[in-house]
Formats: sequence, C-alpha cells, structure tokens
Amino acid sequence: MRKFSIFLIFVISCAKSDMEKFWQDGNPLPYKVANFGWTSNLNSFYIFGGDTSFNDYSTSRMIIYNNNSYQISETLIAPIHLKNSCIAVYNNKVYIFGGYIANAPTNYFFSYDLNSKTYQDLGNMPFETGGCFAIVLNNKIYIIVGANTSLFYEFNPANNSFNQKASLKYIRDGACAVVLNGQIYVIGGGNNKVEVYDIMANSWIEKKSLDISLKSHTCSVLDNNIYVFGGQTSSTTISSKVFKYDPNSDTWSYVTDMKTPRKGLGSAVIGNEIYVFGGIDDNNNFTNKVEIFKVSPIVF
Repeated sequence: MRKFSIFLIFVISCAKSDMEKFWQDGNPLPYKVANFGWTSNLNSFYIFGGDTSFNDYSTSRMIIYNNNSYQISETLIAPIHLKNSCIAVYNNKVYIFGGYIANAPTNYFFSYDLNSKTYQDLGNMPFETGGCFAIVLNNKIYIIVGANTSLFYEFNPANNSFNQKASLKYIRDGACAVVLNGQIYVIGGGNNKVEVYDIMANSWIEKKSLDISLKSHTCSVLDNNIYVFGGQTSSTTISSKVFKYDPNSDTWSYVTDMKTPRKGLGSAVIGNEIYVFGGIDDNNNFTNKVEIFKVSPIVF
C-alpha cells in the first residue's frame, strides 16, 4: 500500500511538472475580473466591462495592456455596466458591441478612441447581443451575435453600417473566434461545433468538432494552429484543458492543462507566447491571474 501511495505521488508530481513546462506567471491584471469583452492587436490586449465580484455586478472600465504595463480607462460617458460584450480594435479605436445587463442582451454600441482616450456613443445596433465575439478581417468587423442565436453580422467602420450575413449552422452563446488563413473560425459556445466562414462565398463550412462542449472559453492563433483554453463544459464543470487545432489535418489534440481552471477568461498573442488572463476559477473565485503559455515547453 505504501509503495502504491509513493508511486501515485510520483505520477501526480510528474504530470504537474509536465504541465508547468508550458507555463509561467505574468504580470497580474489591475483587478479581478471575468466575463469581459476582450481583443488584442499588435502585442497589446484590451479588456472591457465584465463582472468584478458577485456583489459588485460589473464594471464599465477598460484595461489596456502594452509593454508589460496596464492602463485603466475612464468610465463610459453613460453609466452603462455591461458584461459579455464583444470588442474589436480598428484604426486606433476600440469598438464595443452590446453585452448583457443582468441576463438581457442589449444593442448598445460605443467606440473608444485610443489617442484621445474618449468614448463615443454610436447609437443602437439593429440587433441585441451578449456572449458575442467580434473579429477584424479585410477592414471590416464581423460579429458572432451569440445570445443563443445563430446570427452573424458584418460591420463597416467607414460608415458605421451593419450588414447581416449568412447565419451560422448552430446557435452560439459564449463562443470564441479567430482568423486563420483568411477565414473566420468559430469554436464552441454552448456546444462543441466548429464552423469556418468563407467571405467570398458568404457561407459556413463545418469542421472537426471539439471533444467536449465549451462556452466562455478563449482561443488564439499561433504558428498557424488554434489553441483553446479553459471554459465551461456542458456539465457546468470548469475546464483546465488546452486543445490545439491543426487546420492542415482538420484535427484536434490535447496539449496540457492550465495551472488554474477558468471560464469567462481571455487570451492574446504577445510575441511568440499566448497570455491567458482573468476569469472565474473552479472554486467560483474571480481572478486577476495572467499565465503565459509557451508553445515550445520550457526545458528545466
């Protein structure tokens, strides 16, 4: 029995050691936050809104990360506190689309000028959204509407106009999306489905599904592969797993575990690493942890 216990401790220790080869701790966020809108651009990342505790429902501030330091924006021009908005950076502006107030999706629409550090109310969108995702491609911003719909819109920053595009095959809430090889990949969002949007054909193609259903997870592209981190499974368990998608073979593989299981988190590629930040852990605690994922494991 004693030998078995020693062996079990050894196995757990080795597994932990293997996991830690992929991770190092980063500079923590200025405060604990989850369920925020997030985006990244040119080695910077941006976090808007979200929950800061179960008693303090949400914040309307924006965190901006650049050169290993943080700035916190002023409060919105209107006292609107949103969670699960989607945001995108284009032409030195952060565009903010919708978000939940309590559990109701909204059609609020703002921009934040990174030069003047001021917000502008852009009126109302033609749809309500929350648990959405926004992504920039070819000078347009594409919005996976979420809120348990399959709606998909194109936004033109040149004239602030919206154009409804072909709907996804599956409804989504809390999906993540990336651009890879000029196409938009949408992953999970209350299911395990993966769809790719072809802009020229205005159509969706289904790809290999994840092994598990996820929502409120995060994803990033590095070295022409998609990495998916954390999230909530269909059984409401909070995942610690990291998965990799290879577009050449249309296959998913398990990579490692995160040091902290989390949902409602974000991620950004900084250099040749992926920063994973914020969220709610498996003990229902908000976190400001930033963990840095290295595609090539650290050799001790």
